[in-house]
Amino acid sequence: MHHSRKISQAKKREKKLENKMSEKSLEWFSKTCREKGLSATHQRLAIFLELARSVDHPTADSLHARIRKIYPTISLATVYRTLETLEKSGIIQRVSTADSLLRYDADSSQHNHFYCVSCHRVDDVPDSVINGFHLKEKSMRDCIITDYSVIFRGLCQECSRRKRPRREA
Repeated sequence: MHHSRKISQAKKREKKLENKMSEKSLEWFSKTCREKGLSATHQRLAIFLELARSVDHPTADSLHARIRKIYPTISLATVYRTLETLEKSGIIQRVSTADSLLRYDADSSQHNHFYCVSCHRVDDVPDSVINGFHLKEKSMRDCIITDYSVIFRGLCQECSRRKRPRREA
């Protein structure tokens, strides 16, 4: 009984934290939409909040499936159009991976990604991890770089453990 009470209390704290995040995200989203000249419609808000809650960098299809649980009448076309609008406005970012599926990230700040070629998982990689990465100015000639995105490809920790041969004792 004592154990289940602890779990229940933890779930309540988690829900409170999620509600706080949603409130903060809601305020930020509404303000940012106004600044960009966009209406903060309930559909845009639902799509953004679900994306903000996601850590898996979902595709439009998987985001649509999640949102339909709350808004059963929302169309896939609406999700695609909304993601495109939010991405063009700089509110979210699109993540291109080797599996040729477009994925989306509510974190529009400058950061990079790791793509697992085995399970197709996408994780954030902070800029500090690639702090020593420098371009040679001469190799860029007269180009002006305005933005960049680095996607590392390989095996995530879980997949690399499964692929390694086990040592016998």
